[in-house]
Amino acid sequence: MASDGTTRLRFGPGLDRRRMSLCVVLVGQAVWLGTVMLRGWYSGPDLANLAEATGRPLDGDYLSESLGGHFGAPARLVYWLLDRTAPLSWTLTVGIRLALQLAATYLLWRLLEELLGARRWIRLLMALYAVSPLLVPATAVLSNGLGLSVAQTCVLGALLLHVRYVAGGPAWQALVAAVLCLVAMSFADQAVTIVVLLPALSLGWLHTGSLRERVRASARRWVTWAASGVAVVAFAIAYLSGDYTGRPVSFTVGDAWDVARTEWTQVIGTALLGGPWDWAANPHDWVSLAAPPTVLEVLGQVALVAMVVVSVARNGRAALLAWALPIGTTLLGVLLVGYGRSDYLGTFIAPIYRYSFFLPMTLVLGLALAFAGEEHDDAMASSRTLRGAVALVAIASLVSGLTFADRFWQNPSKDYVDTLLASVRKAGPAVELYDTSVPEGVIPGIEPNRFVSDVLALGRVEARFGGTTAAPFVVDAAGHLRPGTVYEVADITSPQEQPCGFRAQGTGTTTVTVGPVDRPADWYLELQLYQTRANAFTLSVLDAGGHELAVRASGPSVQTIGQSPVVHRRLSFGTPAKVVLTSTDADTSFCLLHAIVGAPVVK
Repeated sequence: MASDGTTRLRFGPGLDRRRMSLCVVLVGQAVWLGTVMLRGWYSGPDLANLAEATGRPLDGDYLSESLGGHFGAPARLVYWLLDRTAPLSWTLTVGIRLALQLAATYLLWRLLEELLGARRWIRLLMALYAVSPLLVPATAVLSNGLGLSVAQTCVLGALLLHVRYVAGGPAWQALVAAVLCLVAMSFADQAVTIVVLLPALSLGWLHTGSLRERVRASARRWVTWAASGVAVVAFAIAYLSGDYTGRPVSFTVGDAWDVARTEWTQVIGTALLGGPWDWAANPHDWVSLAAPPTVLEVLGQVALVAMVVVSVARNGRAALLAWALPIGTTLLGVLLVGYGRSDYLGTFIAPIYRYSFFLPMTLVLGLALAFAGEEHDDAMASSRTLRGAVALVAIASLVSGLTFADRFWQNPSKDYVDTLLASVRKAGPAVELYDTSVPEGVIPGIEPNRFVSDVLALGRVEARFGGTTAAPFVVDAAGHLRPGTVYEVADITSPQEQPCGFRAQGTGTTTVTVGPVDRPADWYLELQLYQTRANAFTLSVLDAGGHELAVRASGPSVQTIGQSPVVHRRLSFGTPAKVVLTSTDADTSFCLLHAIVGAPVVK
């Protein structure tokens, strides 16, 4: 120990096969995760997030918007860059996420060696980390994998620099570590729970002596705490300044207990045995949720208790602190998610593995610190029982990953998008389409950017929407173009004058009532006109409360030519009740025959 109370870390003797082991782990993880990701494609909100960046300027309005309820500025920047450089390049996104994950694996290896030296049994832990099924769901999905992979890499880099700074390194290491923590939290706000590892490592392992001596030694390395404190406060200010998370009506102690209990039994315990083994998914969801069998939950608890008892018997109370690192940060993380998302997720947090993404990293760190001890190293490294157990857990992990991948690979998004882009290219840029929602299995219905026009914009393919063609094409569930029509739900209910219906003459407004429309939806409006000259007017639609519904697909400005033009416009989500046509041209003259509210269907 140095005179200032700081422990100078010991570096164990290098092992002949150390670098070879590292290469094997990295290559194995690259092949494993690369195979899972490359056979999949964009799913969930991926395409919607990319579509949100299409045509948007890189300004404060775009960057400050919530991204799935999270602080999304860095991720939005990445989506914006992907859309400008390589739209719909799944291979590029796989390469980015895989590079980040391999960097995290390398940094975790280096962190363990900084803390414990080059011990042979570390390779066993790293092998289990490389194939952990907890890494697969979030890594495979672009919308989760981008932020979480960046955050994990930054957190590990921050921990490594922190360890080196406490061991006597220059102050810039503490400053860079704080910046990395800030970047990690910006990409994945749940990473704020991992920041507690900095003081935990300092007080538990990086300093020696009594608790008071450890606190004093830690205080001498004050740059870490000042810089990391500034980083946390800066993120908190940015986060709280926007509407980035839910404010639950209630999140009771009972709710917190349910979240913590299910996380303990279905995630933490099963992770030790390569779980969850089984998965469950909704019909149009390709990212499965963990559904571990009861027998695995029980075995996981037995394994957890046994490992805690053995580690405490070997290393005393220090082992309990080591176990507190993964368990404490994981439970804290899911409780924060439970508080912020309980209104629509309830206590159903644990099976959603992206919320436990940091557990493999912290679990490996905790296991290494709990079992480390010079007198046990040789026995642990040469134990056939340990090697056999690691092999069984690795096999179980691969099985869990493959059962997840089997569902992930069934995603029809690529076939749909490829067919749609090819069909519209063949039809030409003058083809007119109804701007319908894409199938639920391609982009979820809760996403705002889920329409045919959004996908075509991503593919840089042109088509016309909201024109005056009597019968635009409808895109079917497979992506093919079919002759379409509007299935009528409502029409004009205001008294009409035959044979004109409603005459619009000169400047002013023409207002008609439509209905009844019994439920809110993304309705289409079809206006059927009769005219003897070209006309131009502005269209607005109101609901029963007088609130205006946005007019999509070419917007509210309408120009009509021909004797019997038909105008199609997609409306924002709502219940149309009134249609208002406004003209500023004194020569305006046309008859409004129908204002049909409905849904486009194949004719």
